[in-house]
Amino acid sequence: MGALENVYNVVGGATPRQTQARIGEMLEHAGERMGAREWLGRALSVSIVFSIISALVTRYFAALDEIGFAAAFVLAALVIFFSIYLMLYFKIEERRSKVEEVMPEVLLMMSANIMAGITPLVALRMAARPEFAPLDSEIKYVAGKSLGKDSFADALFEMSRRIKSDIFTRTVGLLSVSLKSGGNIPRLLEGAAADIRNSHELRGSLIAGTNMYVVFILFTVVIGMPSLLAVSSQFVEMMGKMRSGSEGSLGYPIGIAGEPIGGSFIVSMSTLMILVTSVITSALMGVIREGKKTNGLKYAPVLVAGGLLWFYIMRICVLGAIAPV
Repeated sequence: MGALENVYNVVGGATPRQTQARIGEMLEHAGERMGAREWLGRALSVSIVFSIISALVTRYFAALDEIGFAAAFVLAALVIFFSIYLMLYFKIEERRSKVEEVMPEVLLMMSANIMAGITPLVALRMAARPEFAPLDSEIKYVAGKSLGKDSFADALFEMSRRIKSDIFTRTVGLLSVSLKSGGNIPRLLEGAAADIRNSHELRGSLIAGTNMYVVFILFTVVIGMPSLLAVSSQFVEMMGKMRSGSEGSLGYPIGIAGEPIGGSFIVSMSTLMILVTSVITSALMGVIREGKKTNGLKYAPVLVAGGLLWFYIMRICVLGAIAPV
C-alpha cells in the first residue's frame, strides 16, 4: 500500500503547484488528512483508467476512428476528474452546513459554562460533544493546540481557517477580540447564537417562498420539454417513412441545405438538449436555494436521468399511439 501511495504522490507531484495548493486548502476545509499530491494522484489515476474504458466502449458501439477515440478519451477524463472534484467540493459544503447548524447550541453552552465560572478554554472543551460533529473534532484539536505553545486566540483563528464558513469566521473573530479586550463574553456568545438562528430562519423562509418556482422549473425540464421533443422526433421519423413510401409526393424533404434530417439526428440533438438544459437548470436551482451555482450541480444527474427516461418513455407512448394509424 505504501508503494501505491508513492505512485499517487509522484503522479500528483507532476501537477502545477498552484493546483496542489488549491487542493490542499480544499482538503483542509473538508477535514481530510490526505495530502494534496496523493489526492491528485488518485483522482488522475481513476480518471485515466475509467476514461480509457469509456473510450473503448464508445469506440466499440459507435465505430470511432483514432481522432474520435482521442476526443472521447479526453472528454471522459475531464468529466470524471471534474466529478471527483465536485465530490470534494460538496463535502466541504456539507461540512460547512453542519457546522453552522450546530453553532448556536455550542455558543449557548459555552455562554452558560462561562457564566458558571468556567474559563473560556474549558467551556469550549466541554462543548466538544459527539452530537455537535464535525465541530467537536475541531474543538478538540484547538483545545490541544492551546495547551501547547499557541495561545487560545491563535488556536481559535486556526480553527476558523480549517472550516470554510463566513459565519463561523466572523463569530470566532469576535470571540478572539473579546478575549483580548476583556469584553462580556457570555453576552457576546448569546447575541451571536441569536443572530445565527435568525439567519437560518430567514434562509428557510426564502427557500419556502421559492418552492413553487422550483417545482415549475422541474416540471418543465423533466416532463414538458422531453415530451415535446419525443413528439417531434417521432413526427420527423413518421414523415420520413411516408416520404420514402410515396417517393417524394409530399413535397420537399425536411432538412438543412437540401439534406434530409433523419430520426436518429433528432434523437441525438434531443438528448443533447436535455443534457445541457438539465445542467443549466441545476445551476439555477443552486442559485435559488443556496445562492451558489456550483451547489446546484448535485441535482444535475437526477435531472438528466429523469429527463432522458421520460423522453424515451414518451417516444414509446407516441409510437404506440400512432402505430395503428
